Amino acid sequence: MISVTGLTIGYGTGAVISGLDFSVAGGELVWLKGPNGSGKTTLLRFLAGRLPASAGEIGRSVNARPVLLEGSVALYPMLTTAEHIDLICRLTRSTVDTESALTLLSLSKQAHTLVRELSLGQRQRLALTLALVQPSSLLLLDEPLNALDSNSILLLVQLLRDRAAAGDGVVFASHNELMEEAATRVVDLGPFASDRSHS
Repeated sequence: MISVTGLTIGYGTGAVISGLDFSVAGGELVWLKGPNGSGKTTLLRFLAGRLPASAGEIGRSVNARPVLLEGSVALYPMLTTAEHIDLICRLTRSTVDTESALTLLSLSKQAHTLVRELSLGQRQRLALTLALVQPSSLLLLDEPLNALDSNSILLLVQLLRDRAAAGDGVVFASHNELMEEAATRVVDLGPFASDRSHS
């Protein structure tokens, strides 16, 4: 789907990522871990096509249609939860209907609630739902567990597994060790960098 060799991404005179070899294929759930500043968000933004590489050999499948959920998502405070989902489904020509989308992360009870009235956890579930409903073969998530309760985490993990089982690639950055159970591969971008598969 996407593979890079010797990837370097720099801001000014500094390189946030230097000489990284990385790939993600359909059916993989890749957990990016590492301390703050190790390049997790930078790599996700590069994979989404939002940041250029300074150096490296890059191969992208024509079928790789990335959707990126960043750590901070702008939501319209005067729209309801259902209106948000309907808007994104229309804009992206999603085949998912709004009612089904509301059930993904248990937002049916908040369907007619204005976003400004949602809790932090509910806003995060909405942001995740907006990413999940978009047509995509590569899902990129930056700290998806922020503000989620244990039930929502379990729902999300199963949804990500379902996406991978359907042949999509999923790459997520998280400090939460709970995500290791969901991952088929763990890529550590910290000082002791590693790339290991889970059976």
